[in-house]
Amino acid sequence: MNTPITNENTALCIWSEAKILHHRLCNRNFACESCPLDAALRNNDVVDTGSDDLSFSTLNVPGPDESEAFPRSLIAPFLHLDICDECRYTRTHSWLRKDSTGVVWSGLDSFAAALLPHEGHIVTAAKNTHIHAGEAYAWIYGQSTVFELHAPLSGILMTRNDKLDQGVAHIRNAPYREGSIAAFLPDAGEYRVRTTHSAFQHAAVMRRDCSKLFNTLRRAIGSASTIAGACLNDGGEPIEDFEMLYGSRTYNTLIRNFLSPER
Repeated sequence: MNTPITNENTALCIWSEAKILHHRLCNRNFACESCPLDAALRNNDVVDTGSDDLSFSTLNVPGPDESEAFPRSLIAPFLHLDICDECRYTRTHSWLRKDSTGVVWSGLDSFAAALLPHEGHIVTAAKNTHIHAGEAYAWIYGQSTVFELHAPLSGILMTRNDKLDQGVAHIRNAPYREGSIAAFLPDAGEYRVRTTHSAFQHAAVMRRDCSKLFNTLRRAIGSASTIAGACLNDGGEPIEDFEMLYGSRTYNTLIRNFLSPER
């Protein structure tokens, strides 16, 4: 095989030579059979090699006063939040975990997962698409809402979690394992510790945002126009998620306040 050479006498990835990728260098001495990017571009599976060895901590969050008329089904998930010790985190509640092949898996932490609509479903950008940090790489659809998830780093979206075809239940129930959303091959220098924070540091972010969420709920419950109708807990249809409580417009605002890079 003739080795593609750049002007700097540096090995160029064969996929760049084929004009499929833009100027990507090879750091594997052309051992393509072990390259996760090559596997993704050939539509092979990308295996998450580290999900069986994860450990977790639990963040216990003080709940609202018992006298407050909060829908308990909504606040219960926020009182005991799991944090994966092996992940890095962003302030917009995304987690990242780099596996042994250099692929970076990403998803939503347990706080963000509990905000999702019960009947939601998710789509992602196409495989092998290059995504810039902050760009939308996935979209979550509720009953009458849609909101974007923004990439925590720049790179090629190599694969998505096929379990998400069944809806967002996997994200809500196991956000760090079955609920992973996508895997990226990061651009050079993109997986940097300084742009994320540890599980220990993220506990403070989750605690702070739980407090903000509970304050938002107090205002919503105090509004007669918000709780009037079938969503009352006095015999009407039970409130199952925040989309039912707030309505589409306010719910979308709530999501953006916690998950948007512009927060």
